[in-house]
Amino acid sequence: MRCGKAYYDLAPAERKPKALSHYSETLATNTCDSWTEQLPNFRDSQRK
Repeated sequence: MRCGKAYYDLAPAERKPKALSHYSETLATNTCDSWTEQLPNFRDSQRK
């Protein structure tokens, strides 16, 4: 799977699909490093 953050960072009018090799691969957890930093960890939220 590939991370589409670079694609979604662009304004909708500027978005042009590129070859999958242009996008970084996701982590083993199917998440992107750049988005994971901004999202709370689900397991951590369940511990509270």
